[in-house]
Amino acid sequence: MCRMAVLIGQFNDAEETIVETAEALAKAASMDPYGDKLYGEKRHRDGWGFLFISIENGKPMIVHHRSTNPIFEEDAPNIVKGLVKASVKSPIILMMHARAASSGTPRNIFSTHPVRAVTINGSELYMIHNGSFTVDEMRKYLPPGEELGKYNDTYIANLALARQVRDDLDWSSMDWLLRRTKTGANLGITIISDGRASIITGSYHVPFQENENAINYYKLYKCDADGGIAYFSSTIVDHYKPMMVGKCNELGNGEYHRYHVAFNDGSVSRGETWRFK
Repeated sequence: MCRMAVLIGQFNDAEETIVETAEALAKAASMDPYGDKLYGEKRHRDGWGFLFISIENGKPMIVHHRSTNPIFEEDAPNIVKGLVKASVKSPIILMMHARAASSGTPRNIFSTHPVRAVTINGSELYMIHNGSFTVDEMRKYLPPGEELGKYNDTYIANLALARQVRDDLDWSSMDWLLRRTKTGANLGITIISDGRASIITGSYHVPFQENENAINYYKLYKCDADGGIAYFSSTIVDHYKPMMVGKCNELGNGEYHRYHVAFNDGSVSRGETWRFK
């Protein structure tokens, strides 16, 4: 399983905000009390990555970074810092993820998040995920005979989802995805189309996971963060809360939030709140 963070907005100091996020995620990946109690996994050491988008003068700049090394063994804060210096005053989107691979799943660059796929209309679909999907169900929506053995469930789910959508995600496409959840679906999803990016983030775990350890592990927080909004896995807020983070509220089980960021002017608009059962 995994730890993750999503940032959206025009932060007062984007560089500092992203560096602190990387530091907190690395700490959570290095020692996760919640993961230890639920799964016996103290460390998320199976790769890390991020999707970073900034909008400057009406033009998007996109960086998709993945590494199979543990985030806590690389200098993640400096890697991120070097990429965002030119974008301190720009609206940004960041999805960052540290992976602990489930038993029996591939450990390779393909399965390192954020995973990427292309939709029916040619939009780019990126996903970070904590939890697991039912791979056999997802395979039904992909071409017969397609070789999928080297991919993990998140990669396959994102590939199947891309076959269901065009330029944006709606309630029905998210419902389709969540109905194929095996354990949990803490998600950050960004779809990049012509002229804008849409972001969906939220938390879900299946009913049989209703115990204290599972609830603590799958909690996702929405936080005020120095001019923007941040979503963090529970370990980050409860144990390694960044200095720039203000008030945090826990999302309900099955609660997802949608945002749109326009490339022409960098405006950020809050969309719907969806609740799934």
